[in-house]
Amino acid sequence: MCPGEKSQRWTPMIVLFLISFPFLCHSQTALEIMDSTSYIGALLGQNVTIPCVLTDKDQPEKDLNLNLVTDSVRWDMVSANGSEDNVYLFTNGRHTQYRQNSNVEGTGFKRGNASLTLYNVQQGDEGMYVCNVFVAGNKLTATHNVEVSEPPPTSHLPSIITFLVIIPVIILIASLVLYFLRLPPKILDIAGIDNLIHGKSANLSWMVSGFKPRNIEINAYLERGDQRRKIGSWKYPTPQDQNYDDVNHPKRGEGIELLGQEEIIQPLKPNFSFFSSNCLCPISITPDKRKDKGAELVIEVKHASLKTLLTKRQELNIKGDYFAAHITAPQCLKHGEEVTLTCDITKCDPEPLLITWLKEKQVIYKDGNIQDTRYTHTETRDVPHEGNVLKSSSSLKFRAKVKEDHGMKYTCKVSYNAIGKMLKPCYETLITAQPVVEQITSENVGQQMKLSCRVHSFHPKTIEIKWFKEKDELPTTDSELHIDDDGLYSASSILMYVPEKEDNGKTLRCQVDHTSLLNPEIREWKLEEQRTIGIKS
Repeated sequence: MCPGEKSQRWTPMIVLFLISFPFLCHSQTALEIMDSTSYIGALLGQNVTIPCVLTDKDQPEKDLNLNLVTDSVRWDMVSANGSEDNVYLFTNGRHTQYRQNSNVEGTGFKRGNASLTLYNVQQGDEGMYVCNVFVAGNKLTATHNVEVSEPPPTSHLPSIITFLVIIPVIILIASLVLYFLRLPPKILDIAGIDNLIHGKSANLSWMVSGFKPRNIEINAYLERGDQRRKIGSWKYPTPQDQNYDDVNHPKRGEGIELLGQEEIIQPLKPNFSFFSSNCLCPISITPDKRKDKGAELVIEVKHASLKTLLTKRQELNIKGDYFAAHITAPQCLKHGEEVTLTCDITKCDPEPLLITWLKEKQVIYKDGNIQDTRYTHTETRDVPHEGNVLKSSSSLKFRAKVKEDHGMKYTCKVSYNAIGKMLKPCYETLITAQPVVEQITSENVGQQMKLSCRVHSFHPKTIEIKWFKEKDELPTTDSELHIDDDGLYSASSILMYVPEKEDNGKTLRCQVDHTSLLNPEIREWKLEEQRTIGIKS
């Protein structure tokens, strides 16, 4: 079972340990969670941040540098009715939201800030929140009580004299001034123009604000060198004879492609405030990096307060080199199961690609040939996709093994000679194996019973084995970990127990917890008089 999908309950608390890689750059044994108030007040519908900040208690001024692969944080919540729920999990560099609209910043966690932000707080978010931080095999815990309340009502009680005398006079004077006043418009920044991607639809908008009277005309043009093309027009009041059904749409492949109506006057209704009016002008385009190189978006405004046109120009900065690649893989890789790593490639021209797969420095696939028979390879080439782009994929399939694959870096090297560029996306494989828990065995040693619970074939090596008599935990002895030829671990837990007469019919339980398990594995042994020789009276 994937760690990211693990759902735990408060009792018994599940201890989650991640592997500590040898390349960790500093020790975490001196870490602690900074003291902060245990009570957090939150307003209904607002956002709230619950603090959980790590510090080095020996060197408080030292900057932390946590490992986003091996270190993790889990937030849990116990509500007023006693129900226990997972809220958020950040582990192995991946975020899992159990409560929608919650977040732990990955960059902040790397510096030791595991604080949880809840957006749009509701009444059901009230309860006790538990921050569990796992660093280099150590667990740090902090709790906070969050109480949700209604926002305080606002109350304005102006005096009767102000309303009856002063305010009406001010309104009258202001109305007379504004009636005869002319205010020139301003063109604010164009939103969305800095995020133009080749072949992708983009929504641009700009605000024309602060003008009076309301009558206004706004035109948008695309200029390429000495060529100028109108791509949008807005006017208030809108001409009554405008036919909105008579629309000519531009053809694909002509550079900037309008997704809305062209060469017509768009309906416009400025928003009127106390002093002036403002309006929003939206437009959608699909830029082409080659055809629209150096093009400018030009906005022109006509208004009674202006003697000349108000103009704003901005060059289109279209990003993207027609080439992108990344590797997708299952969220959890299990020992013995088939795994597919897929390298998704996006480009714009149907020029050939050269694809090579490597495991660390070993070549697995190159030039259409598999170099290792443990793997199989499939691919698709130049499938047309939205936005005038072509998509290709290269998939490597193999059966995951802990000894051969855990911690290995797989790289898909993609060469695109048409633009002289190479991409090398990579993926590190982390393999888990669920423990096999054998049935409890027993033998008598004098007046004691020796119960053994053996667990084997698990990975990673961090595991927890506990013994219980009914609900009471018992002290045990754990054997050393052993590793087999496949890189899998095994261990045994021994319980030495002196049965008493009142134990007859009671149950001893061996409970095993591991990061690969959704719920603990349990084996039971029932105490019976004929099986417990020498019961102490």
